[in-house]
Amino acid sequence: MPQQVTIRKATKLRSKAEELLRTLHSKVSQDYTLPINVFDPKTVEQVDAQLVEFTKGYERYTNVLSAVYSLRKVVCDANENNKVNARLTFIAALDKKIGLLRGLVAAPVRLTKEQMEARVEGQKKVIESGQNYRASELSFSVLTQETLTALENELHGLKQQRDALHDELELVNANSKVELADEVLKILTDEKLI
Repeated sequence: MPQQVTIRKATKLRSKAEELLRTLHSKVSQDYTLPINVFDPKTVEQVDAQLVEFTKGYERYTNVLSAVYSLRKVVCDANENNKVNARLTFIAALDKKIGLLRGLVAAPVRLTKEQMEARVEGQKKVIESGQNYRASELSFSVLTQETLTALENELHGLKQQRDALHDELELVNANSKVELADEVLKILTDEKLI
């Protein structure tokens, strides 16, 4: 009888099965050859025994591979039904904008007209005195305090929006159930993953 588990549990089972799959892959990909001593009279028996071990390993690998992709499919279907990809796409867009805003809100505040004029005049005097004739350009921030405050408020709102979406995804993973087929359950149980 099929068993229901949460998306989170199915994902953890898949991760464990994938880890086992990597180990099995490594073993099976090396088990098809056998170094032998040419003076050993049991060469054929050793090769036959190695073939049996290879066959068992290959069957085990194939079964675990089947379980991994069955788990991926049920999780993928559940994610699609719960619009997880749409949420993740929106979170990715929010993260991009949050990244930009983090840099912008750290920018210096625009100087007043008088402060800019004083810096320009001071730089002119430095150049005219011959101390630094190459520094004929200055950089000034264009962002006013009002603009920076608006950007900070937008950043705060986007972070709240992103956190709310993460909370929704957490609830989906914790509360949504997927059904594991009998053959998948048998494989996971035989491999002591469940």
